[in-house]
Amino acid sequence: MLRDLQRRFVREVERGDARLSIYSESLAAGLAEALADVYPVCGALVGDDFFDALALRFARETPSRSPDLNDYGEALPAFLERLEPARSLPYLPDVARLEWLCHRAFHAGDAADFDLEALGAIPAERHGSLVLCLAPSVGLIDSRYPISEIWSMHQGPRSEDTTLDLDAGSERCVVWRSGLEVRVEALSSFDSWILLTAFSQQVALEDVVGELDDPTTLGEALHEVIARGWVSGFREPG
Repeated sequence: MLRDLQRRFVREVERGDARLSIYSESLAAGLAEALADVYPVCGALVGDDFFDALALRFARETPSRSPDLNDYGEALPAFLERLEPARSLPYLPDVARLEWLCHRAFHAGDAADFDLEALGAIPAERHGSLVLCLAPSVGLIDSRYPISEIWSMHQGPRSEDTTLDLDAGSERCVVWRSGLEVRVEALSSFDSWILLTAFSQQVALEDVVGELDDPTTLGEALHEVIARGWVSGFREPG
C-alpha cells in the first residue's frame, strides 16, 4: 500500500516537472539537492526516489527567500505533515525537525566559555533575576517518538540486527555542536529540560524554580547545563 502510494506520488511529480521551464526546473532541482544534504536520515527512511520527488515538490511550492542556501529547508517538517504519502511514517516530521536543528547547529557561531568569575562578582541576591543564555548551536525538540535513536541508527554503518521500538515513549532532545561534531542527546533529567526550555524563552532564574520537580535540585541542574556547554552566558534584566 505505502509503496504503491509512493510510486503514484513520484509519477505525479515527474509529470509536473515536464511542465516547468528549463530555468525553473534547474532551480528546483538545485534546491531539492540542497534538501537532500540537510535531511539525509529522512531520505534513508523513505528511499531516494520518494525523497527526490517530495523535495522537488517542496522546492516548487516553497521558493528560497535567502541568498544563503544554508537557510533553505526549515519548512520541510511542516510540509511532511501535510503530505499524504508520508503519513504512514508519523515520526518523519519530527525526524526532519531534528535534522534541521542538527543543520543549524553545525552552521551556528561558536559559543563563548561561561564566565564563572563574572557570575561570582554579582551579589547573590541578584542571581534570581539573571537570564541565562543558551549557546548558539543549542536546539531543543520534544517528540512523541524515539527520534534520537532513529537518528543515531543512521549515523555510520548500521548493524543488520538493529531494531527500533516506536512505542518506546517520548523524548526530549537537545542538539548542540562540540567542536565540529554535532551531537544529539535524549535528556533523562526533566529539570534540565525545564531549565533549557526556560532559558530559550529568556525566562529569569527566579521564575523557573517553581517549574522544577524538586526546586532543591536547581544547583545540580544548573551545573549540568553549564558543564555540558549548553549555556554560554548570562545577562541581567533591563
